[in-house]
Amino acid sequence: KTSLMGMDNQWLSPGIDFIAGGYQERDLIGNKTNLIYANHAYKNNWLVDTSNYTFINTQYTVNHTENMNFKASIKPINSLRIDLSADRNLMENRTANLGVENDAFSLLNNQFNGSYSTSIITWHTAFSADKLNDTTLSNEIWENLLLYRKEISSMLSNSNPNSPNNLELSGYYSGYDSTQQDVIIGAFLSAYKGQPPTLENINPLSQKIPLPNWRISFDGLTKIKLVKKYIKKLIFTHGYRSNFSLGNYTTNLNGQWDAQGNATQTDIAGNYISEKQIMTLNILEQFAPLLGVDLTLKNNLSVKIEMKKDRNISLSLSNNQITEIKGSEMKVGTGYTWKNFQLPIKFAG
Repeated sequence: KTSLMGMDNQWLSPGIDFIAGGYQERDLIGNKTNLIYANHAYKNNWLVDTSNYTFINTQYTVNHTENMNFKASIKPINSLRIDLSADRNLMENRTANLGVENDAFSLLNNQFNGSYSTSIITWHTAFSADKLNDTTLSNEIWENLLLYRKEISSMLSNSNPNSPNNLELSGYYSGYDSTQQDVIIGAFLSAYKGQPPTLENINPLSQKIPLPNWRISFDGLTKIKLVKKYIKKLIFTHGYRSNFSLGNYTTNLNGQWDAQGNATQTDIAGNYISEKQIMTLNILEQFAPLLGVDLTLKNNLSVKIEMKKDRNISLSLSNNQITEIKGSEMKVGTGYTWKNFQLPIKFAG
């Protein structure tokens, strides 16, 4: 029976640390703990009518959400302003049924589902040029993606104690061939981020701190006397944003894993089954603008130029297909401001 602030009448259960956000299945910075709160509640006899779990399904649900947003403005000099922003969002839900297995209290049909997004930097590959080989369009990113797969296969095989660590004739290790989910995801992330693969950066959920994106503006040229004589306003702008998102992931019901989460079971193709079943990954990158110029002359003639660039990359794991859409845009505008201008038409009123 709960009382004030969710505590019992003696203020002993479930504990100050629990209602303050601690003693959970994740700690305050989002790392998973070894605690399953349902087991803790069962051992303390806080669950009602546990004798009927064999006959009645009682659902156990844990919702976890992380939202990070950072913003900062920097002015190294008076004429230069840099606005930084970063964000990261994680939502994960656990659902299970309280029950009895092998004459002991247990969580049955344990499942996770969630979504994830974070700001990243993919600048290193933003200007990679496409090239036509015979009738096939390719670029350095795609070539690196293909090359990284064998390296990642070796990396994953060595990190899984359940793997035989056997190099096959194809150049891939047993259980981690070119179509295994973790191999494809790791190669995709490494290639588009422009980073050599490591066990840390091939994991799509490993980034705990979002990377900063930015917007830069500079108007210092009008401080120069010769320029100021002819120009009233001259502002240069540049903006960059890149976001990685994992639309939805769920527990892969076809696999088995050890206590450390290492795969122990393979699918029909002989690949180890990943713990999380992921359908799509997306990277959206925008230079908004890549370069912008806002100019107003002393005679009130104004010119505005913006060059924009963007790309949208999507990896579908249902058919192992990458879709990349690139866009380029240039805007040019001009205007003139008349002072004390009067229309030759009079309106009554």
